[in-house]
Amino acid sequence: MKEHQPHHEHHDDEPRAEAARWRASPQGQLLRAEIVEHMGSASEREPSQLAIDTIRALMSTCLSSHQEQLPISTEDAHMIAMLLSTAATSDESHLADFADGKGMLPGSMREEIAGILDRRHIYPEMREAANWLGNYMLGEEGYDDFLPKPGDGFPEMDHVITQNPSHGMPAIAFHHRKARPGEDAEQMREAAANRAEEIILEHGFPGFAYLRRPSVDVLAEDLQERMDTEYIGSRRHPHRFTDEVALADRLHRDDPLVRQALAENYELVWAGREVHLFRRHEVATGEDARTEDGHGK
Repeated sequence: MKEHQPHHEHHDDEPRAEAARWRASPQGQLLRAEIVEHMGSASEREPSQLAIDTIRALMSTCLSSHQEQLPISTEDAHMIAMLLSTAATSDESHLADFADGKGMLPGSMREEIAGILDRRHIYPEMREAANWLGNYMLGEEGYDDFLPKPGDGFPEMDHVITQNPSHGMPAIAFHHRKARPGEDAEQMREAAANRAEEIILEHGFPGFAYLRRPSVDVLAEDLQERMDTEYIGSRRHPHRFTDEVALADRLHRDDPLVRQALAENYELVWAGREVHLFRRHEVATGEDARTEDGHGK
């Protein structure tokens, strides 16, 4: 790291400037190419062991959280933000600032993540890591009581993160019931992955978010009906939902019990570029608060 120069007047700007120089350096570009983005040319060499080890570590962290339905740790959130920040197009990266321990600016970080995910060559693993960072941010913003909660059947489920690069699919996190005696576990896993791809191809990121919920068995016969009943809408920022849903359920927005009532009935999942709202499965009814097109900003 650069030695501190006493005569500099803007000391707070120096770490940011140094981070920007590092991202533009050959080492920073190599990390971006190997870990965050893969190059599309036929002459691309095999990823280095650093890239392979980093991606494996990320997926191991995400899978552990998925299996236990727990948020990632602050240290892992910092690591994901640091890696994603190497693909930032601006010299000012709020992700890099967060990774450096300078606090979290959720709105700015979401916008930065959305811009990074728009890139064509982002690895599927990095997209999945971004989802975990997005849900970590929801918890840190005070929406932890809106996050999905494991139900009684959660321990009886298999919890999977898989991908099929040949189909151009992102990494998909989902749950399915365990194989029963006489059933082939591998065939069940393949059937579950195929069903997950079908849901995502049909519904896009709302389907992607729906499958992450621990109450959802991707092999359930009524999966489509449940999603139609439980999905309410998607927004770029979570605060948009509180007033909308309170109004739809005829709750007074200033009532101190409104938030508790909402958290008991609804849950938020970040996936892709947006936050997605669902009715909790045990209270879902056919009368939801969906907007006319089921989607919005």
